[in-house]
Amino acid sequence: MILVTSFLCVLLIQAPGSQQPEPSRSRPASNQTGRLSPVSDASVLVTLENGEAYLIKGEMSRALQEFRKVIQIDPKSSLAHYRIATIYFGRENYDLARR
Repeated sequence: MILVTSFLCVLLIQAPGSQQPEPSRSRPASNQTGRLSPVSDASVLVTLENGEAYLIKGEMSRALQEFRKVIQIDPKSSLAHYRIATIYFGRENYDLARR
């Protein structure tokens, strides 16, 4: 499987005859190296882009929901944490912005 990403596009290309792994909710998305699986990487990118789109539209509550989803998939996502902090900062909720 090949993962092709850009800021606006995520494309998974699967070799003919190969099976895509099923995401499991019972185990973490990361593998033994601490990296996310390709499926999780794609989920993170798509969800980040959804959050960015909501930010552009000015729909801050929906953007927060998307960035929180990213953190559920990848708790170390610095971009998701940053975006959440900037939304709270813009709302003048400085205590939540610092978390």
